[in-house]
Amino acid sequence: MRWLVAVLIVLLVLLHQDYWNWHRRDLVAGALPATLVWHMGLSLLASAAWYVATVVCWPREEESHDHVEQEKQP
Repeated sequence: MRWLVAVLIVLLVLLHQDYWNWHRRDLVAGALPATLVWHMGLSLLASAAWYVATVVCWPREEESHDHVEQEKQP
C-alpha cells in the first residue's frame, strides 16, 4: 500500500507541470481561467493523497506505545 502512496505523489508532481495548459485562454463557467480550475482540482487531489498517506503510512505501534508511557508517568 505504501507503493500506492508513492505512485500517487509522483503522479501529482507530474500533473502539476501542466505544460498543456500554459497557453489556454478560455474561461470555465465564464469566470475562472482553465489553469486555475486545473490547480484547484490538483489541490483537492493532493489533500486526498496526503490523507491516504497518513492513514496508510502512519506507524500505529508508536502511537499506542506513547500512550502507554504517558499513563505510567506520575
